[in-house]
Amino acid sequence: DAVQRIRFLKSIDTLYINGLRLERELLESISHLSNLRNLKFRHVEVSPDDFALLRELVDIEYLEISYSNIDDSAVELLSSLPVSQYLRLFGTEVTQEGVAKISKQLDSVKIFYGHGGFLGVAAPQAVVTQVVPGSAADLAGIQLEDRLDLVGDAPIKNFDELRSELGKYRVGEPIQVTLTRAPESRRRLRMLPAPIPDDKPQPDKEGEQPSEDQVIVVTVKLGEEPSY
Repeated sequence: DAVQRIRFLKSIDTLYINGLRLERELLESISHLSNLRNLKFRHVEVSPDDFALLRELVDIEYLEISYSNIDDSAVELLSSLPVSQYLRLFGTEVTQEGVAKISKQLDSVKIFYGHGGFLGVAAPQAVVTQVVPGSAADLAGIQLEDRLDLVGDAPIKNFDELRSELGKYRVGEPIQVTLTRAPESRRRLRMLPAPIPDDKPQPDKEGEQPSEDQVIVVTVKLGEEPSY
């Protein structure tokens, strides 16, 4: 009954489905949501034939499929869906070659593709400003203000490069991350208000934390992107 009632929820513009097998009846109900603009599937199993029902949706702006069994057998179908702005394929079985074929058909749609491995940092300009608690980065000891220099052998200069490189790895796959860490004394100073002009930084005392930047290599076992 709940599945049947979905089609009558005309005001819905965003639908998020997590951890279900997408039966044909459910997809039929979704296909009747005329105001639907954002559609997210996570940990779902679906057959391409049933997924074709989504062609009935008139204007999907954002479609996300993550950690799903969908693969290159669905490339032709994905290329025909009425997605107007953004398609995100993350942790699926679709290959890079499959994504290239989709891109040719959906040439005005921004497509993000990744294998599903998740580090768990925010790092504009490759400098860590946030570490997700319990994430792969947190467990590996990556800290705020660390500068991420390399993922494997690939140099990282900004967050887009970091995201692109991490997208090559799957959940559970170990990678090496090379980072530069400033000494604790300088990290503390950056977080404090600016000193008055007469203040002078005190030299490090013997036996305290190192005063030079440290280059650190950590092995990280990538996790799964949390659901939001």
